[in-house]
Amino acid sequence: MENSKKQKLHFEIINFYSFLNKRFLFILFINLLLFITSCTYSEYLSLDYELNRNETWNNKHTEIAFIASKKAYRLPTGMSRFPDGGTPEYLIKEVGLYVLNPEKKQLTEIINFNDLVEVIGTNRHRWVINLAFADTFIYYKITPNTEWKFWIDWARTADDSIQRCSMQKKYSKSYSVNIYNKKVVEIDSSFFSSIFLEYPKTNWIKYSKVDSMLTEIQAADWGLIVQNIWPKSDKEYINETIYLYNGSEMTRQAVTEQIISKLNKEEIEKLLKKMDRNYNKLKENDELGYFYEERFKIVYQRIKDLL
Repeated sequence: MENSKKQKLHFEIINFYSFLNKRFLFILFINLLLFITSCTYSEYLSLDYELNRNETWNNKHTEIAFIASKKAYRLPTGMSRFPDGGTPEYLIKEVGLYVLNPEKKQLTEIINFNDLVEVIGTNRHRWVINLAFADTFIYYKITPNTEWKFWIDWARTADDSIQRCSMQKKYSKSYSVNIYNKKVVEIDSSFFSSIFLEYPKTNWIKYSKVDSMLTEIQAADWGLIVQNIWPKSDKEYINETIYLYNGSEMTRQAVTEQIISKLNKEEIEKLLKKMDRNYNKLKENDELGYFYEERFKIVYQRIKDLL
């Protein structure tokens, strides 16, 4: 009889812990579901580019070669921003070699290094770049800032590891590329070293100067077409631009160039009047901030210049 009571108590304890485990798993599942469904992103498209600080003139100082990243993304919102601001949803994330003709205001992508982006990302501090520009050829060598062993050890699968070993061989070499036919040729490392060591210092150009020149370049020349990247109505893009709902300066620029510029004079004048009314309303309510005023002036003038 006593053994029967002990067995009954034993089963009751087991059932109780089973109940607690099921309850815990249920609560964990609900919390996980809530977290997943709360991973939301902004309705606004952000565009951006960043130079890798390796800009150089050709020998005639008519064109500039440089490596830069370009990105299109949506910022995280809600719970997605915690705990450290969150990770954007990237729609475009690339690094390429470009040539800029300042006089013609022409930007050309020569080649991209997106296979390396997949491993080390676009952060310029992770890239070590040697670049020289002579006549019609650009000479370059690119390696990660961290040893390849680190990236290979961090491969998720055996296939990834094999792929990264192959990339290590590729990016341990030096190359030249013809800026017209974009043909890439492997070159001897000693030949590359001699070019780089003898390269005239007068060909180097300050990052800030190139960055200033690039303000004259349209977003489309970067291959950033808003309707192709994040399709929505022209009206939505126009409203988020003239009312400054979208915080991305480059996106506002792109919308002006790609959508507002197609409007007729009367339609553009109506947009400017809408901007004036909204500005005056915010000013009356003392809701204007310094950054809003500065951004307003830039967008307003850019649209006005279309007339």
